[in-house]
Amino acid sequence: MEIEFVLFILADIALTIYFIYRFKKYQEQKAMDYFMNMDDDSDDTDAKTNDKSEKKS
Repeated sequence: MEIEFVLFILADIALTIYFIYRFKKYQEQKAMDYFMNMDDDSDDTDAKTNDKSEKKS
């Protein structure tokens, strides 16, 4: 009975650590995607402003 309880606690801790690791990895990927999209958007706005400045001159 004691051993089963200890094994249950160890399995619970292992699953908790695994899910925290997976969640952090997911959050990092989400953040990377967000910043990549921000870079793409800023490149587009730079290109638009460059086009406008070229037309003026």
